[in-house]
Amino acid sequence: MVLEILMKKENLTPNEIQVADFILSNIDEFSELSLNELANLTFVSPPTITRLCKKVGCKNYSSFKVKVMEEYTVRNKMLKSIDLNYPFSKMDEKEDIIQNIADISISAIESAKNNFNYTVIDQVIHEIIKTHCIDIYASGMSAKVAGLFVEKMNRIGYNTNLILGSSSKKYRANSSTQHQFAMIVSYSGLTRSITDCVELLSHSRTKTFLITGNRLSPLVSKVNYVYYMEMDEDISIGNKIDGFAGLIMLHFILDSIYALLFARDYDKHLSISKDVNDKQFTR
Repeated sequence: MVLEILMKKENLTPNEIQVADFILSNIDEFSELSLNELANLTFVSPPTITRLCKKVGCKNYSSFKVKVMEEYTVRNKMLKSIDLNYPFSKMDEKEDIIQNIADISISAIESAKNNFNYTVIDQVIHEIIKTHCIDIYASGMSAKVAGLFVEKMNRIGYNTNLILGSSSKKYRANSSTQHQFAMIVSYSGLTRSITDCVELLSHSRTKTFLITGNRLSPLVSKVNYVYYMEMDEDISIGNKIDGFAGLIMLHFILDSIYALLFARDYDKHLSISKDVNDKQFTR
C-alpha cells in the first residue's frame, strides 16, 4: 500500500519524507499537481520525487499519483461517514464518542507537556518583553487558536496582532522592523502564504519565532527561534486526525507562553487586566 508507506515513512530519505508529509496534508491539492509543481511546493528536485515513486513500487509519477488517489478513495469509502478530523463515527454510542474525544485530548496535552521546550520558550518570552509589537502569521484553524492568544495578550498590555489574508501577510511582513516580533504558526511548514512571509521577514531585522511540526521545513533555517510540536507515538500521524490533536497541542503551547509571561510580573499583569474590567464606560 503506497499510502501506508508514505504514512510510516520507513526507509525514506529526509527529502522524500518532506514530499510524503506534503501529500498527506494536502491530498486534494496533490491530485491536481504536476511533477514540477509538487517539486516546487516541497522544495525538492523532480528526480527526488521520481525516486520516491519507484521506491514505493510505481513506474513513474503519473502511476504514483493514480495509485495514491485510488487508495485514498478506497480508504474514504471504508471509513464511510467517519470524519477524520474527529475520532468517532455515526455508529458510535454517546459514551464512546465522549471517551474518544477525551482520550485524544489528554494524549495531545500529555505529549505537549512531555516534549515542552523550556529553553526556546524562555528565549521567546524574553523577546516578547522587550518588543513594541507582536505579529502572528497563521492560516486556517491555527489562526482561530492564535486569535484567542492575541486576545489574552492584549488583555495584559501586549500589543499583539493576528495577520490574516495572504496579501495582508505579505504587506505586513515586508514593512516589518526590528521593533516588531513575528510569531509564525505552520504545522507543515510548507504553506505558501506562510513561506512567502518568512522569506520577506528574513530580509528585515525582525526577530522571528516558528511553531511547526515539520523538522525538515525550509522555514527552520530562516527564523531565529523554532518550537517543534512533537507528537508521541500514541497519537496518529499521517492523516487528518492530526488536525484535531495538533490544534489542542497548539492551544496548550500558546496558553503556556501566556501563563509563563503573566507569571514573570504577576501583580502588574493582574492589575492591568483588572483595571480594564473595573473601569466605568459611558454609553
